[in-house]
Amino acid sequence: MSFNFRSRVSCTAHNCRYIHRLSNLGRKSVALLLPVVLIFATIPLVSAQSLIRIAKNSALPNESSKSRPTTRASLQGNSQNRGMPPLPVNAPGVTPGRPQSKQEKEAKVQKVKINPHDEVTLQLGQQAVFSAVPLDQDGNTIHGLTAAWESTDPQIFSITSEGDAVAAKIGSTVVTATVANKKEKVKVNVGPRKKSTGSSLINEGEPFVDNGSLTMPEATKRPLGSNRRTRISRKGRASMKSHAASTGLAPMLIDDDALASRYYASNAVGTPPGKTTPGASVAGAATASTETPGSSNFSFGLPIVNLPGRNLDVNLGLIYNSRLWTKYIDHLNQLTMTYNVNEDWPAPGFRLGFGSWISNYSADPRYDDGRPRSGTLIDADGTRHQMVDTSHDRLNPNCIYNSTDGTFIHAAATNCGGSVTVTYPGGIQARFDVDGAGPSRITDQNGNYILISYDQFNGLISTIQDTLGRLIHFSYNYNASTSRYELTSITAPPLNGQGPDREVARFYYRDLSLQSGLFPSSAIVGAPQSVRLISDIYFPNSVESGDAHIGYHYDYSAYGMIYQIQQWRGMTLNPDGSIASNGALASTTTYNYLVDASNLSDAPTYTRRTDNWAGRTTGMPGTGEAPYYTFAVDQANGISTVTAPDYTVSETHATVHQGYPDDGLITDTIIKVGATELSHTFLQWDPTGGPRLSSTKNTNESGQTKAVVYDQYDDYNNVGRVSEHDFTSDGSVSPTELRRTETSYFTPSAYTSRGLIHLPLTVKVFTGGSTQPSGQTDYGYDESSLISYPDLNSSMMYADPGTTARGNLSRVTTYADAANAGGAINHLTTYDIAGNVKTVEVDCCQQKSIR
Repeated sequence: MSFNFRSRVSCTAHNCRYIHRLSNLGRKSVALLLPVVLIFATIPLVSAQSLIRIAKNSALPNESSKSRPTTRASLQGNSQNRGMPPLPVNAPGVTPGRPQSKQEKEAKVQKVKINPHDEVTLQLGQQAVFSAVPLDQDGNTIHGLTAAWESTDPQIFSITSEGDAVAAKIGSTVVTATVANKKEKVKVNVGPRKKSTGSSLINEGEPFVDNGSLTMPEATKRPLGSNRRTRISRKGRASMKSHAASTGLAPMLIDDDALASRYYASNAVGTPPGKTTPGASVAGAATASTETPGSSNFSFGLPIVNLPGRNLDVNLGLIYNSRLWTKYIDHLNQLTMTYNVNEDWPAPGFRLGFGSWISNYSADPRYDDGRPRSGTLIDADGTRHQMVDTSHDRLNPNCIYNSTDGTFIHAAATNCGGSVTVTYPGGIQARFDVDGAGPSRITDQNGNYILISYDQFNGLISTIQDTLGRLIHFSYNYNASTSRYELTSITAPPLNGQGPDREVARFYYRDLSLQSGLFPSSAIVGAPQSVRLISDIYFPNSVESGDAHIGYHYDYSAYGMIYQIQQWRGMTLNPDGSIASNGALASTTTYNYLVDASNLSDAPTYTRRTDNWAGRTTGMPGTGEAPYYTFAVDQANGISTVTAPDYTVSETHATVHQGYPDDGLITDTIIKVGATELSHTFLQWDPTGGPRLSSTKNTNESGQTKAVVYDQYDDYNNVGRVSEHDFTSDGSVSPTELRRTETSYFTPSAYTSRGLIHLPLTVKVFTGGSTQPSGQTDYGYDESSLISYPDLNSSMMYADPGTTARGNLSRVTTYADAANAGGAINHLTTYDIAGNVKTVEVDCCQQKSIR
């Protein structure tokens, strides 16, 4: 299985989601179900998209960092180069050599660097991930080796062979990491557990104060002393059933209505399932940006690192969402505008990594016992999932959560306040050790894992270690003016497996004051007075002639949102890491957000996207202007329209029902020129489930309507029957069935308890109205014994999950005589214990073996 940290934009405009593992054989037979899978079976978790920009007036990390001690080895860089590592040396080409053996790698180890590296203090019960980086004599990372860990007192602090640790008892101990024959030690102190310092619901405009957690990111430190807590509403308290039995259109069960506003479609970012209104049909020129007109959000993505692994890949990407202001109006008609509620990192709007978890505490003193009442799971692309406590008892929450949006995500918090383990459909698990931070460990259903280690001083990602022991490093610079650490660069393993790491991205920043006058004086504005924004991003690995590279530059409005993106080709740097030359301007994408403060009563919106590029020879009809798309939104009625440069109009209708699960569900999509409709698709949703389609009807330019009916859903929103109907001329569903696909699913409790809920068991295809199938495909899972893999941990990061319920597709059976299930033809696949394919029967008489 590949763990694809995916998001939308760089793949195609609106269909990039985090997806489950399904082999190519399985995909072929369930092709008819893909539209439903894209809507209901989305698996949020982490990222990758298109590309970024750089240019003039970039504010480099503050040189006052010289005043801050820099003895922390994990913070690479120095004051002479403004926090940047030395410039990379770009070889003319890379010819991969013979892979080094484990023994050859061990012979090169001269030193081991531990993170956390100085004396560490943890709270009782706290979990953390420790990483060990082996270095050669030149200080280069040796990839592919993992450490052996040992604690002098496991009763105080236990640590696994993988570096996964838990503070079990108050006291002190020493942890040792050993790679080859080199050792490194760190002292660990375990103190009493502290009560949570606050709620993610309190005013976010106050100064931030550290709460002392080991890995608390700067962006998530809670403000103290706020006297404006969110009002508790007594409405919307209706109990909700589990995933298996949704209450349909019951109001959202949350702690207060201000929190509910984060899930309103009008405030949406990312790709909420069934609610992502389509934008322009062609992505933006500068960075392949796409739009969600319903919430006036645009987004783009930049791929940073891709490390194909064995059964679990790392695709690390940077995603931007422009909708940084969340609007809420209470029952007294009081307007509240809050900036950056997603607590984005490395800067507002930008998200890098694998998502995050935010615990939502009650602002009502009757329930303020330090235990969260709900949670918000944020995907790598910014999509917010409401996670509701399954106890439905505000006095006694059990801190076990289910998502409410039909994604079937499950989460559980250790001791109702410790680490949160999130299980996604498909079997991927992510463990979040610190509230507001990203995951520390990501594990697939076969036991392969990725570890994310955080620096104990700044709480930010230090390293990512993949299944093969390869390391991605993050470098920071301390900015004394903001008292924060800023991400300056990311390095990845060398392409040939030897030598220094290759730098893959550099980041540059600027300050922006969020001035007064943004919103009416009567509004409550939750925002800091000044924000630190990414102004430029430079890609050292995108080598062009003359050692020049691709870069991106971002311009911001007074509201702290990007309104213009520039892509530059041929960018070069000075020896200190600053930008020497932007090179040539390749393309520009501009959204006409208001640039200056304008006392807005809503979040800023755009009505036009303009694209321009070097060598452009065409433009708008009649004027020759740079091509542009126009956008119009009727929020009251949920109607958004997009007009293309050729004046083709795309119109989308969505349900407006704030505070309810159907808010934002798309009901109509229309393509037209003038008053002539070329295509009109109507989506009908099942009011008792959340959300799942009942039918789709598509009317073409001749007024003929063809319908598809979806029904027989199971408890996990798997559609059991898809019926395709003939054309009608009056917009109704024809009684003439053309084709029917019936699917049953494999749902033993041993599988569903691990998030394996979308496995097809039998797919039958019928001619319309027939009771005998014309085609049938059966699937089997985990039917053969797993092949042992000697010394597995020496070659990849793996921990036996202790079960054979893996969801590995082991058999695909087709039939020569489907009506009588005769003439069965089996294609068999075997796996090793880590889920890697070992043999594949590619035909009845041929078998492929994989080593």
